[in-house]
Order: sequence, then C-alpha cells, then structure tokens
Amino acid sequence: MNDVITISPRAADSIRTMLEQSQRLQDALRATVEALAAQLDVPHGWRFDTQTMAFVPPPTNREEVPPPTEPDPNE
Repeated sequence: MNDVITISPRAADSIRTMLEQSQRLQDALRATVEALAAQLDVPHGWRFDTQTMAFVPPPTNREEVPPPTEPDPNE
C-alpha cells in the first residue's frame, strides 16, 4: 500500500497546535539552561544532565582504541 492516509483537518489543527506549543517549550527550556550556564560560568563544552539536574563535563576517552589494521597479505 503506497497511498497517502490523511487525517481530518480538525486533527491536523490539533496536532499543529501541540507541535507549536512543544517548540515554544523547547525554546524556553534551551534559553533557561543557557542563562543558567552563563550565570554559573559553566565551561564551554559542558552539558546539562537532566538525570542529575546539574552541568557535567564532556565525556573523556577513558580507553584509547587503536585504529584497525589491515590484514597482512603474506599470512
């Protein structure tokens, strides 16, 4: 089945409204977190962790993985 399945104009308006509200909330959240980071002098590269409700440093490479090597054609 390759036909388009449309929804009613009323449902589309409702979804459109919710999407607009969601975008406004995301914008407000982003602005709030950025303002808090500026106020607290959070270093560049740190991120806000929603689990701990704190700014955390960027992840570090704990174990370096060597680059893959080509197989030896003589083996």
